[in-house]
Amino acid sequence: MLSSYRQVLRIPGLLPPLLASFAGSLPIGMLGLSVLLLVRLHGQSFGAAGMIAGALSLGSGAGLVAQGAWMDRRGPSLVLAAAGLACAASLAALVAVVAGGGPAWLTAALAFAGGASVPGTPTAARALSAELVADQRLRVTAYAMLAMASTCAAILGPLLVSVLLARGAAAAVLVTAVLAAATGAAYALAPASRRQVPRVRAPRWRLRSLATPGMRTLTVASAANGAVLGMLGVAVPALALARHTPALAGELSAIAAAGDLAAGVIYCGRSWSLPLRARLVAALLALAASCAVLGAVLSEITAAAVGMAVFGAAEAVTGITVTALIQHVAPHDARTESYAIIISAALAGTAAGNLAGGALAGGGIAGVRLVFLAAASGTVAAATWAASRQGTLSPPDGTFAGTSATGTTTGRGAGMKS
Repeated sequence: MLSSYRQVLRIPGLLPPLLASFAGSLPIGMLGLSVLLLVRLHGQSFGAAGMIAGALSLGSGAGLVAQGAWMDRRGPSLVLAAAGLACAASLAALVAVVAGGGPAWLTAALAFAGGASVPGTPTAARALSAELVADQRLRVTAYAMLAMASTCAAILGPLLVSVLLARGAAAAVLVTAVLAAATGAAYALAPASRRQVPRVRAPRWRLRSLATPGMRTLTVASAANGAVLGMLGVAVPALALARHTPALAGELSAIAAAGDLAAGVIYCGRSWSLPLRARLVAALLALAASCAVLGAVLSEITAAAVGMAVFGAAEAVTGITVTALIQHVAPHDARTESYAIIISAALAGTAAGNLAGGALAGGGIAGVRLVFLAAASGTVAAATWAASRQGTLSPPDGTFAGTSATGTTTGRGAGMKS
């Protein structure tokens, strides 16, 4: 099962960018929590803290798209090194403004700038993998490794913030700033990154990636996936508080993360008969089923834990499959931008899911159940969308009837573009 992972790690030049991508994911997992705690612990209201956290998320989404487009034109080294320095400067200024009792609007502006300039090393690494890994099966394995690295970083980031809080919330934000600058520089200095040439030298920037029907299909699917994550981000803590066991939120989230990691390893370690586009629909339906089960078994913690593990597994398969499908549908000269668009759509969906979950979660267990069922319904709608647009997800030569373990084409079928 692990042979494909060993083969990926042996590809010349790939390991340093992979490690830099993992390290670059840590600031993403640290930034929101550390900034929120910094603002709140300096006496500002939850309303102000929420506004600043929202500005940070909006900046992250906008920055990923902008950096992706610039990397397609300038190459990743210059863009990521400059972004890391800008991020460190923005966050240092944010700490100074908060400590000095500055206005919330200025803090929000600096948070937006800090989020927008977090180096997009995971996005760059996905585009680089498409170039360095010639074998399609191993390429999707590389995508799986990147996805699992991001999941690990999402778990380790908040834990690292918890450790740094012993020295204060300002220390957590400043360490995040230093880490962002360091990982941007590390990726920029990697030999494979420096050899990567720009894909296009267009005089003006426009979102070419959304010009293809397949990218629009994946963007909607990614946004729906993010919305489910956002709803569960509210529902799980609400469930824990309704049961008067706050620690349950962390435990259930950890179970989901464990399911995510395990599914990623298994998914890319064996062969599957379904083509990638059909796997996307199946994964979305599994995601919907897990949400429905969670809504039905809230009173049984053991059953809820199983539901969270299934949710994490379905989430992993959905994310990896979407990433693998990008190589079939994205414009060749806008692949980095296309990865960034997908991630930004997920971030936007997560924000919308947070809002919807917060509106529905009132009323104790009944409200929490409503959030889970709403998430299930939304995911069914996303699966229906993806199923109705299967033809848009075919590779250019139409070969998509069957695929091997992680996406290698084994059969031939016709796909109609819509």
